[in-house]
Amino acid sequence: MGKLSKQGGAIACIGLCFLALINSDAQDIQKGKKISPDLFGLFFEDINYAADGGLYAELVQNRSFEYNPAERREWHPLSYWEYMDPGFSYGRISVETKSPVHPNNPHYIVLDIEHVGHEEQFTGEAGVGLKNSGFDGIVIRKEETYNFSLFAQQLSDDPVGLLVSLQDPDGQVLAQSTIATSSGTWQKYTITLRASAGSDSASLVILAKNPGKLAVDMISLHEPTQRAQGRPGAYARRHAPEIYPLSRRLPGAWRRTGKHVPVEEHDRSR
Repeated sequence: MGKLSKQGGAIACIGLCFLALINSDAQDIQKGKKISPDLFGLFFEDINYAADGGLYAELVQNRSFEYNPAERREWHPLSYWEYMDPGFSYGRISVETKSPVHPNNPHYIVLDIEHVGHEEQFTGEAGVGLKNSGFDGIVIRKEETYNFSLFAQQLSDDPVGLLVSLQDPDGQVLAQSTIATSSGTWQKYTITLRASAGSDSASLVILAKNPGKLAVDMISLHEPTQRAQGRPGAYARRHAPEIYPLSRRLPGAWRRTGKHVPVEEHDRSR
């Protein structure tokens, strides 16, 4: 009985110590700093078009032709791009890496325009070029102005004229403008497109309007933005809410996949 009594006393002593610790922690919590009801955080994960095709204002998918199977099995440099030759035109496109805009973006497209049709029975715009429907369709709003840009390198002697348009699924033109190349070296060209009508499933169409050869890369279409501040291409959509969270949570794997952002760069940003 004496041995059992000693064991029971020891257990009781441990229990009392545990209760004392709990009570001490509870007192510390009660003495802690009051949390403001206005304090909030932000959890963001780049899935389901949350960033690209979502918060980020870029409307062109695979704008620099760098999609590859390392990120997704079915991806390749021409993913989400469609070759076009309306109006009985003909030519060809190829993916090149010989002379890129920048070594970090090695892939670009060469358009070889052999013939632009002028047949009377065709009433639309003839030419040779590319079409991109963005992230499951580009949302275009009536009377809004959109910023378009691309890098181009003229590979033929004569300038190549480009017709840039936004079109709905039926081919109705919502906005359009033109660009004429002027250099045998990579140059950036910019235009604005003002939509005369809206569509939630529009496409960007770029057509070369005369024979020639042209390299293109970094094709971009930005919707109106909320906070440009002199930094085109580095801001959120205009209708994104103005929020300034005091804390942010970026899931550990959100940019660890693929080849574009090194792990150490991701870690520095956390």
